[in-house]
Amino acid sequence: MKNIIFALSVLLCFSLLIFGKIQYDNKLKGIAQEAQSTFKEIDTLEAVEQKDQASNEVGSMQIREIHPELQDKLIGAVSNNESVRVALVGSNALASVNGYTPWPDLVIQELNETYGEDVFEFTVFEVGNRTTHQVLEAGIHNEFSDFQPDVLLFEPLILNDNNNLTIDVTLQNLTAILTDIRAVASDVFIVLQPPNPIYLPNYYLEQTRELKRYAEENGYPYIDHWEAWPSITDNAIQEYIEGTRPNQKGHEVWASAVVEFFKGKD
Repeated sequence: MKNIIFALSVLLCFSLLIFGKIQYDNKLKGIAQEAQSTFKEIDTLEAVEQKDQASNEVGSMQIREIHPELQDKLIGAVSNNESVRVALVGSNALASVNGYTPWPDLVIQELNETYGEDVFEFTVFEVGNRTTHQVLEAGIHNEFSDFQPDVLLFEPLILNDNNNLTIDVTLQNLTAILTDIRAVASDVFIVLQPPNPIYLPNYYLEQTRELKRYAEENGYPYIDHWEAWPSITDNAIQEYIEGTRPNQKGHEVWASAVVEFFKGKD
């Protein structure tokens, strides 16, 4: 009888030990799960705080409100400690001629001073006097997409096409170029702008109007920098151009309109 009582006592003690161990393990598991949940909440809060901080940093750099998609690019880049890659594409109006500082250089300098040198990464793609057809035929536009830009600011070579192609063909070529670029850089933010104005344009004026209409119909932001120049019917505009391209005054007024788009109106 004593042996039976002893065996039952041992069994009871052993059961209590197992029960206690299970309870202890469950308690530890609960503590671990609670801690893990807390850490996840902290990580989530930190991520939200980082995004809010990035938004605030961009907001503090802004002078006025800018395009929402451009703002998203800026916030995303700042929060991820990256740069917004900007491709500036166009004719030889982007190049330095006769010692002039071209508008892209003026824009880059101004935006670096406003946002800081690490926020934007600029690359200028200047195609000279080539037409849109020549750019397509030679595949030059592939260089733009290979850069993987976040923002593409495109002057669609209308003045180059002026005596070579009709505006319908120019816009068809433009569509083909942008389609090819989007196939590689699907998230690119595309902004269009006309070439520089000239004094008393004829067919060229209608071409620029069609480009603006094209931008509106296809949902592309359009920098109408002509509004910043003297009137195309005013002889004073000739003080801003040399031949058919901008001189220093022309580059400066063109740059001011582009900077306004990236910074917002004063």
